[in-house]
Amino acid sequence: MSIKKSTAAVTVGVVLLLSGVALAQPPNPYTFSPAVQITEVPPEDGTSTFFFSSGQHFTAFRGDTVYVIWAESRSFTPPTGNHVFFAKSTDKGKTFGANVRVNSTAAGFNPSMRVDTGGIIYVAYERQGNIFFTKSTDGGNTFIPALQVVDSVGLPYTQELPSMAVNNKGQVFIAWVDKRTNPQTIFTVASYDSGKTFGSNRRASDSGFYAYSFDIAADDSGRIYVVWSEAVTQLNLPLRLARSDDSGETFSLRTTVSDLPLDSGQVFALEPSIALGEKGSIAAAWEDKRFSQYTIHFSNSQDYGQTFSPSARVDDDPDPACCPQTGGPSLVWRNGTFFLAFGGVFFAPGDSAISSGVTFKYRPADSDSFVAPVNASAAHGVVALSVALNERGESFVAWTDNRHDPFFSERYHIFGASGQIRKGDLNLDGLLTVADVVLELNAVFLEQLPPAPVEIADGNCDLKLTAADVVLLLRATFLEEPFPCS
Repeated sequence: MSIKKSTAAVTVGVVLLLSGVALAQPPNPYTFSPAVQITEVPPEDGTSTFFFSSGQHFTAFRGDTVYVIWAESRSFTPPTGNHVFFAKSTDKGKTFGANVRVNSTAAGFNPSMRVDTGGIIYVAYERQGNIFFTKSTDGGNTFIPALQVVDSVGLPYTQELPSMAVNNKGQVFIAWVDKRTNPQTIFTVASYDSGKTFGSNRRASDSGFYAYSFDIAADDSGRIYVVWSEAVTQLNLPLRLARSDDSGETFSLRTTVSDLPLDSGQVFALEPSIALGEKGSIAAAWEDKRFSQYTIHFSNSQDYGQTFSPSARVDDDPDPACCPQTGGPSLVWRNGTFFLAFGGVFFAPGDSAISSGVTFKYRPADSDSFVAPVNASAAHGVVALSVALNERGESFVAWTDNRHDPFFSERYHIFGASGQIRKGDLNLDGLLTVADVVLELNAVFLEQLPPAPVEIADGNCDLKLTAADVVLLLRATFLEEPFPCS
């Protein structure tokens, strides 16, 4: 969202006098809908045990449309077998259309998906030790025949667990775990023509170290980022980063993302998810076993990945020895804000465990901490999840859980829930008051961002902050008129 600085007159002194102080940890303004099942299979069929999306990228959100992809093994629901499926919602995730088979090959596993600003859907998946690519240009109704992107046909080694990134220049980048080296490393491949052709495979991770769980991201300036867990020793698995400045041809920069505990003891940094912001901002979230259970850690860089801040623990479990936070964190960036979702036991601040579920939270712009969490769903047995935001700041979280088979955990199904925000409540106190109007004025005329996500201030959903938004908030606050958009 671009913030348009207006030249209209405003009494800056009065605005600053009334601006107030932002809350240290404001409440979370998102409320989530009941979970909806996305797969068409009944409870007694289907399993997502073959499902794994490196970096947790299997959902996207544009306008009112939600896109979800997953892998499923069907016993009697057509098409039977192991396949990659796609489903789309045009009402912000309230309902989903028919499941569409994505893989043109005989089977498909572990898909990764990205959707560009033009609505093209890109998918990478694994089959029989190779990595395949396909895409849809008609909104997911059909997918092109899959292309193999590994550059040695019949290579007698295994490639698996792809992750994908796209930018706004029609470039596609795919990374995967590759066992052509010993120990295994992370390889990448690039397409500069929207996936029509792919170039030679390039190794991104360091040789000599066992590499696995990873993620990839790309910007529009030719920078490609790959992060991975690197087995330095059995007790030290740091999170490493490589950056390419030439669109994936070479990876020159190497740095470490995760930090060691204060006692320099063991650290296991696993299942990373990365997101790119603006002006060199990049952040990573991961599962970190520096305590007796896995916790969720976050670190960010402001210099294009050259250095990272000390990691901060961002889950809300008051006792790190108690309850593992798992499911793989999913991290995205939107308009200055990092949004995060992860599975495990949900904890509300100051309370004991409420339930197992999906935790959703965000870090406001210009802040060093995340807001209080909300439970996106009281799901049990969450093993994979992915979060996405649309242009208006509305969110959608998809995940797999075993609610239909809690005792044997042989069948997992995919579910989702949408998160809405209340327009105008810029100080997150649950009310529309003059304090919100002051924050709106500061945002429009002084470019001072509020503690709430910027989209809450965008009353007419035109992706700009102008005097029109001030007028809408004034009318909503004092005349109780509804905003023209959600």
